[in-house]
Amino acid sequence: DTDADTEITATTAAPPVSDRLVEEWSVLIYDSMSAPSRSFHCLDHLWDITCSTAPAPSSSAGAGGDDTIDDIQTIAAYFHDVVYYTIDGGLSPDQSSKLTGIITIDPTDATAMSLSPDIAYYSALDPYPAMVCDVFGFDPASGMKLDPFHGMNEFLSATIAIRCLQSTLSFRHLVAMTACIEAT
Repeated sequence: DTDADTEITATTAAPPVSDRLVEEWSVLIYDSMSAPSRSFHCLDHLWDITCSTAPAPSSSAGAGGDDTIDDIQTIAAYFHDVVYYTIDGGLSPDQSSKLTGIITIDPTDATAMSLSPDIAYYSALDPYPAMVCDVFGFDPASGMKLDPFHGMNEFLSATIAIRCLQSTLSFRHLVAMTACIEAT
């Protein structure tokens, strides 16, 4: 069905998600992973990772078992490398829009990025960015500089995933997905 407003559901417990929203996520992931600068963290890598997270045929998943862990790992795999800041030469407009209020980029040095103090200030209204900081061990109030060799790309990728999925997945599942991305 090509109707953009058709509702689909990943599992019976998940809230309905429009085809349009799934397409937006897919385009963001595809555009990120197919950037001309990508040689390893590209679509082939994504395919290899997502195929390896699928449950084995002998698994109890799908036969009365709990598919949730496999599903969360697969979703995390889709998003885990959407940001590769130094390789891609910055953020795409779509990535930037998802990270508004989360990071501050130094206008004199585009490679210098730090956490926005807005994360801690607005955490009562929007707990998701602070949760990502907690999982990564970052202090959201610190304004700390993000290091591309110490979790920056994974943090930004997890934050984008949260921004995409926060109205779809439970907080518990978002924490699990963030932990999966942090572990990469």
